[in-house]
Parts: sequence; structure tokens; C-alpha cells
Amino acid sequence: MIQPAADQTTAGLSSALPFNMGLHVDFVYNHAKGDYKTLNINFRDPLTLLRPLSQFNRIDQIRPDADLKYKAVYVKVEKRYSHNTQFLASYTFTDSDDNNYMSVYHDYLEQEYDGKPHTGGIMDMLWERSAIRFVNRVKTPMMLSHGDNDLLVNPAEIEQYFTALKDVGVEVMMLRYPREGHGMRESQHVADFLDRSMAWYVKHFDATHTRRTN
Repeated sequence: MIQPAADQTTAGLSSALPFNMGLHVDFVYNHAKGDYKTLNINFRDPLTLLRPLSQFNRIDQIRPDADLKYKAVYVKVEKRYSHNTQFLASYTFTDSDDNNYMSVYHDYLEQEYDGKPHTGGIMDMLWERSAIRFVNRVKTPMMLSHGDNDLLVNPAEIEQYFTALKDVGVEVMMLRYPREGHGMRESQHVADFLDRSMAWYVKHFDATHTRRTN
């Protein structure tokens, strides 16, 4: 596969305000062309419920014609106090235009399981396969990360799994990245994720090595 082309433009403005306050405004525009999307070409007819090729189930066609335009404005106001105290408030506005059907969460599930999640017993099947169902068996410390603008996987899922891991006593850290979708693009977020990942591995691998050698 050929790596899709993407153009990204960023601009930012920072200004000092009275009373030890600061204003930061960032703008991001990203246009990805020729990205890959998967289309089920053996989808059931909505009236007859029959597939064009009845001897097969799902047939995926990978097509390099996805086109995504993403725009975001990020506004942050911060105020510094004495004693190393800081107040921060932020707001993010995003807009995206995507011709990939998988960007709509429930449409993806309907394509994958031949029906909407709350019909035909599909919810029971999803629960049987859900990671959160087996969370009480997790023993390994976990670091979770998610983009706030992920349109393929609902950000609420990472919050539910994070809470469940905390409930059963597993050491867990959750990272949420503003303006990011299903995969990180902004360089500062990529760098932050790599730094935190390395620190996480060093912390737990070193701890394991120490226990084994003592």
C-alpha cells in the first residue's frame, strides 16, 4: 500500500494579558487524500436480507479514495498564582468532512454485524466479545490513550474501561489528546505519547527486573 498524502497547516497566537493571565489560540487544518477505506461489497439487501453472493459472508474491498478535511480551533486561557498554582480553561471547536463511512461509529457496527447494535441480539454478541466483560482478569498495569475527536471509536469507551480497571485495582493511566482522531497527527502529541510510553515501560520493566534479581 502507498502511504496517503496529507497536507497540514498550523498557526498559533500567544498573548500576555493583565493580571498574570495568558491567552493561546491554535488553528489546525489537515487534508488527507487517498487514504484507505474498507467497503463491504457483499452487504445484505435491506428488503430481501439476501447478499449478492450468498455463499460468502462479508467481502471487504480496500479502496484508496478516502478524503478527509479536518479543521480545529483551540483556545486556552491560563492564570498563574503564587505558591505554584495555576488556573487553566480551554475550549476546542472542530469540524471535519470525511467521505469514509467508517467515520460514523454506528454505521461501522451495522456494516460489520449486519444490523444496528440494539437489534437482533447483536448487543448480546458484542457483550460476549467485550474487553470490559473480562476486566476482572486483568493483572498487567495499563496505559490507555485516545483522541478526543476519534469518530471511529467512541471516546466514552476508554473512560468506561479506565473506570473498570480502577474498580478492580489495576494500575492504569489514561491519556486524552485534544483535536486528535483515530491516530495522532500533531507533533507535540506524538512526542508526549512517546515520552510517556517510554517512561511507563521503564517503570514497570525495571520493577520486574529488580524483583527477579533480588
